[in-house]
Amino acid sequence: GGEGSGGYGQVLMSQAFGDEVVVDDDDDKKDEFGPSDEEGLEQDSHEGSPGVFAGHAFLVTGVEVEEKKKLKMEIEAQGGEIVDCHSLVAGKEPSKLLLLTAAPCRTSNFLCGLAVGVCVVSTQWVADCLSSKQLCPFDSYRLDASFDTHTRQRTKVPKHFGRTPMQMQDRVLGGKRIGIIGNRPFHQDHIRMVRFAGGQVVDVTGDSLDYIICEASTKFRPSSSQISGARARKIAIVNSDWLCACVMQQTLVGTEAFRVALVGNGARIRLFCLAPLAAPQIGGVGAVVQDARYLVLTATKTGVQALPVQEDALQGTSDGGSGHTGTCQPQENTVWVLEQSGADQQRSTRRFALRSCLNSHYLSTFEKGGALSYDDEAAFCEHVTMHELPDILPASSRRKIKIETCHKNWIGAYADGGVRDTCLVTHATQPAVQHIFEMDILGFQD
Repeated sequence: GGEGSGGYGQVLMSQAFGDEVVVDDDDDKKDEFGPSDEEGLEQDSHEGSPGVFAGHAFLVTGVEVEEKKKLKMEIEAQGGEIVDCHSLVAGKEPSKLLLLTAAPCRTSNFLCGLAVGVCVVSTQWVADCLSSKQLCPFDSYRLDASFDTHTRQRTKVPKHFGRTPMQMQDRVLGGKRIGIIGNRPFHQDHIRMVRFAGGQVVDVTGDSLDYIICEASTKFRPSSSQISGARARKIAIVNSDWLCACVMQQTLVGTEAFRVALVGNGARIRLFCLAPLAAPQIGGVGAVVQDARYLVLTATKTGVQALPVQEDALQGTSDGGSGHTGTCQPQENTVWVLEQSGADQQRSTRRFALRSCLNSHYLSTFEKGGALSYDDEAAFCEHVTMHELPDILPASSRRKIKIETCHKNWIGAYADGGVRDTCLVTHATQPAVQHIFEMDILGFQD
């Protein structure tokens, strides 16, 4: 299928970075990788010439449907070929390949062209070649890899990118061993892009790994044993944006801003909630959010409480699971460590014991329907199950969850500071607002 039919281009979102055509700053320099005027004239001067674009293949992206049809007709009429990233095989790309686009974008075809190391050329080049009946030099048609309309910053395509795809070992991921964790479509799409970039896809449980690319969608639940194994071997687990950044910048970018902080054994978390000031309600979340207090689950000397959030606590939050945190360190009494048995890790459950970083005691729901307390050991009543929710509250980068106790009730937080094992319709389609927590993943316990 084409790039618009799903897959990597759809995952990364097909969006232009700017409407303007960016011309290379060095227009007066000869492009040693582009065809010279003499080459073009010589090609056109022979009778029975196969066409201006003979022997060339083109990745076309970032243009309207009708424009793409027109380009296809014009290129094929002159001996060229339109290809798609899904039809190419890494390392066996056409010997002469160009990336045609109206402006920098993030489609699968665009990233494929950058990954294999070919020139990004404006679609105007095709029109001018047809008009002059020869292959025009690329110099004044080259485009950037990206253009940020807000910061006005550009990412240049390396000058040595020409018509010939680079050798596999010279590409941005050349020689790197990459593991991929995700559902089947994610896995297939990222295998393709990693290979185009020169990387080798290997099993995530293997002994030799450089990076792991993991699906960060809330709809995907990675294996706890895979995550624990990667952490034990100190392998960076990154999201798909890291791969995109490497390809677009043509360098191995740092992983810190792209880390995927996954829910698993050893995760350090905080739990925020909106506690209604009015009487508890079931459903109608939007109606009570306006009259609620923002709280954080806190370990105190007398027990577990939901206390008002301090400004420094918000400033120290993570950026939505990437592992990149703010400058302020969260207060120790608001941080909990998730602990999971080996059996639960193997089964990839979401059943955990929550240990306080303040006193090393475990959150306990010993009293059914009562207030939460502490226990020195993690037994049956100290384990809870986390259920992820869709984004039904105002926008937030944190994951929204409900916490189910061993009594099959939800944990609820209230404006008076109480945190209780409540019996309010455990399996309601629309949960009460006091049962919804936002989980901030800070990292993992050393």
